[in-house]
Amino acid sequence: MDIDVVVAAGGYVAGPAVFAGWLTRKPVVLCEQNSYPGLTSRIGSLFARAVCLGLPGAKKHLWRKSRAVLTGNPVNLPRGDVDKAWVREKLGLKPRGVVVLITGGSQGAASINRAVMQMLERADLPENAQLLWQTGADKFDDIASKLPSSAKRVKVLPFIRPMWEAYATADIIVARCGALTLSEIAVFGLPAILVPYPYAAADHQRLNAIVFAEAGAAMVIQDDELTGKTLALTLADLIADDNRRTQMGKSAESLAKPNALDEIIVTIEDIASSRK
Repeated sequence: MDIDVVVAAGGYVAGPAVFAGWLTRKPVVLCEQNSYPGLTSRIGSLFARAVCLGLPGAKKHLWRKSRAVLTGNPVNLPRGDVDKAWVREKLGLKPRGVVVLITGGSQGAASINRAVMQMLERADLPENAQLLWQTGADKFDDIASKLPSSAKRVKVLPFIRPMWEAYATADIIVARCGALTLSEIAVFGLPAILVPYPYAAADHQRLNAIVFAEAGAAMVIQDDELTGKTLALTLADLIADDNRRTQMGKSAESLAKPNALDEIIVTIEDIASSRK
């Protein structure tokens, strides 16, 4: 079977395939999600015809920068206007008030969950705010059983599906900094409070967060500085400033690449057709 293009996602296991493609003179296309490319993407840029980048800032780390193409990361999200009132009713939220989406990913994040619980125990949830809190399935029962009786403006769920509904109704998001999460945040233009996972490979979550912070799309709290008090103060500042939230949302949207998959496919097809 003749191979037209070798496409690799950039993980270390893809290294041999990238090198084999180069040895057999097959064009190589790399896809890199994060703002700090992995070793395979950095070295592989020497052999690749194109490196499709998911986030800005990655190009400067490639060994051959001329191969970089900023396509964005593909995200499977609906487009067009969403009826926020309908989504809020479906999720059990009140029709009015600033909705703060809390998520540490599908499995939850222990430090984010702990800080949110501390904030609620201190009764520090800012006025006019309500929480939509995805705890992670294995953490839900423990958190739900310990919620203070005063936590009346909190909707706790183990997992939210479909996630786009949570993005669509949220006004602010508190989240980790995985590349796909950030790409989804950008598509929905959400002002964000980001808490990088401190043990991510090559500290890539912190570097991902820096891209959004420098663009004016996010505020960043380091994991070891995250407490109920710091979270409450940061939320209060953001909730009180409508103009800032609006500007942060626009800045996030400026980083969005809603047609990322199409751009990657076009890049691959162009390279494949150039061989014929």
